[in-house]
Amino acid sequence: MRWKLLTAFAAAFTPDGKQYFVGTDSSVTSFDAETKRERARYATHPGRVIAVAVSPNGKLVASSCSSGEVQICEADTAKVLHTLKGHRGA
Repeated sequence: MRWKLLTAFAAAFTPDGKQYFVGTDSSVTSFDAETKRERARYATHPGRVIAVAVSPNGKLVASSCSSGEVQICEADTAKVLHTLKGHRGA
């Protein structure tokens, strides 16, 4: 098995614990929690991913990056549903 080393800046599990999402330099990748195999590559951001969250029902994944962009994706398909730009602060 060939391993790829990722520097994770953010991570989140689905509520059922079967899948997890890792935010790296500019994208979010999902993995099967049991096999540790990559399932899909999600949102590509213009900056480093700094936060990842999964909805309570496990159907949506939100990620944000250092440029202030937030993306909402379908967890199963990796399809980007919404992109919000310009968020600053909390």
